[in-house]
Amino acid sequence: MIAFVERLAQLKKRFLELLEKDKEFRLAAAGYLGLSEVLTRLESVEKSIERLWESANKLWEEVKSLREGQNKLWEEVRAMRGEMRDMNLRLERVERTLEKLTLEAMTPTSQRRVEA
Repeated sequence: MIAFVERLAQLKKRFLELLEKDKEFRLAAAGYLGLSEVLTRLESVEKSIERLWESANKLWEEVKSLREGQNKLWEEVRAMRGEMRDMNLRLERVERTLEKLTLEAMTPTSQRRVEA
């Protein structure tokens, strides 16, 4: 009985050594245990995850590009608002000048000389 236990211990040790050092044996043992299918499916899942990460990274690049485009649009909006303010100021000056000229045109000539 002791010899059997010792022989079993040696067999276990040899089996573990083969699993560690011999790739072909390791794959054969994995196949026997049904692990090769699990490993194949795991590889498939890993590839799917890689593709998902690639897609996610592409989406983030697109988000970055859209954000940059939006920032440019906001810069243009700010510039247009500044131009609108300037145009409004000029329009106000034109209106005042036109009003002044209209009032002068309506005032009799003799009165304009007195005021001048």
